[in-house]
Formats: sequence, structure tokens, C-alpha cells
Amino acid sequence: MKSSQQDITIQNGLQERYQLDYTSIKLLELISQTQIINSALSVCIGFFIPVQLSRVVWEKHSWRLFLINSGYHLVATIAVAVILSLMA
Repeated sequence: MKSSQQDITIQNGLQERYQLDYTSIKLLELISQTQIINSALSVCIGFFIPVQLSRVVWEKHSWRLFLINSGYHLVATIAVAVILSLMA
């Protein structure tokens, strides 16, 4: 009788541990995704936005074109960051 009681206790402990591990893995994935987006946004703000702004100011391009080009560069940078993080 004690053996079955111990088995149930062990199974409950394993289930709790699995749940904790699963939760920590999901938390790490969320942190990783946040870091990916943060890195891509930083690169976009630091390198692409100034170039696009200079085109608006000096070459008289429209603000609509600025938003389209900046959005394109942001999405492309996020895609590259995701690919690089999956390779690591």
C-alpha cells in the first residue's frame, strides 16, 4: 500500500516539476522575444531612421514614404534578428 502512495507522490512531484520547467521555458522564450524586438528596434532607430529622416528633410520625400520605408526596414531587421537568434 505504501508503494502505491509513494508512486502517486512521486508522480505529483514530477508533474509539478514539469509545470515549473515549462513555465520557466515559456518565460525565457518571452524574454528572448522581447530582446529580439528590442534589438531590432534599436538598430532601426539608430541606423535606418536617421537616413530616412535626412531624405525627408533634404530630398523633400513625403512623410508617407518615410513611414513605408521605415516600416519595411523595421520588419526586415526583426526578421534577421529572429533568424540569427534561431541559429544561435
